[in-house]
Amino acid sequence: MKQRRQVLDMGYTSEEFARTLQATFCQPPSGMTCKELADGWQLTGREGLQARIEARELPSRSMGMLALPRLEVEIAVEADNEDAIERFLLRFQQYFHKGGG
Repeated sequence: MKQRRQVLDMGYTSEEFARTLQATFCQPPSGMTCKELADGWQLTGREGLQARIEARELPSRSMGMLALPRLEVEIAVEADNEDAIERFLLRFQQYFHKGGG
């Protein structure tokens, strides 16, 4: 089994993150199942993929009168091969990317 750990500083509240994870990321036809735990989520997918996600709120980022939420998200993922891990992390970033311009 291949393993990888990643920690992200994300501009989400806990509620926004949970909603996106459960209502979008883990819905068909993703092939992923999400199980909410007391301290995070357990995800299961194809190719033996198992991921554990934990999130904790950080102090908001302030810019003048604007305060943006921050969430530290730790992802521990393992799968039968490195390609499955790469696909999972790329998909995660695509679903949670907030655009601007």
